[in-house]
Amino acid sequence: MAVTNIFTNNIRTRVVRSDPSNAGRSTCSFVPGDSAYSAGDVLGFCEFPNAAQIAGGSGRITEVVALDSGNLVGSDAFNVFLFSATPATTFTENAAFAPTFSDFTTLLSMVQCTDSDDITVHNTIQIWQKQFVQPVPYVCASDSTSIFAVVELVDAHTFGATDIVQISLGLELD
Repeated sequence: MAVTNIFTNNIRTRVVRSDPSNAGRSTCSFVPGDSAYSAGDVLGFCEFPNAAQIAGGSGRITEVVALDSGNLVGSDAFNVFLFSATPATTFTENAAFAPTFSDFTTLLSMVQCTDSDDITVHNTIQIWQKQFVQPVPYVCASDSTSIFAVVELVDAHTFGATDIVQISLGLELD
């Protein structure tokens, strides 16, 4: 990360720019079960490895991109909960999303992926892109270089056997 001090009218301004060589993307994919999901069910759990250069390292999340081949048309899609450490709760796919207070102590952000802000490509794949106006800072757990996500389905939906959900994070590593 480059830090530049700029002096204008004897006022010092600190400008922090991320080093482009430390920018990256981390992606995980999962295949939902070929069954009906209820509103509030866990759709999947993701680990984003190498989100830091060293264990306990830090960075910023600049964007979240979600792809869904199941085309959740007519639903409010899903919420992506981002955590700086493995959640204390074991989340099970197609079971109720029931986090504890302990889980929320490591919550970085919750991103809503709704029908009002997605685009559909070829009427089969939905894409959401959420760029943060202010990147979300994070510090990984002291024994990890990963950040984690739990994806919660907002409305009931039935996925097909070949549906794939992919979550990708834009990252700036310190």
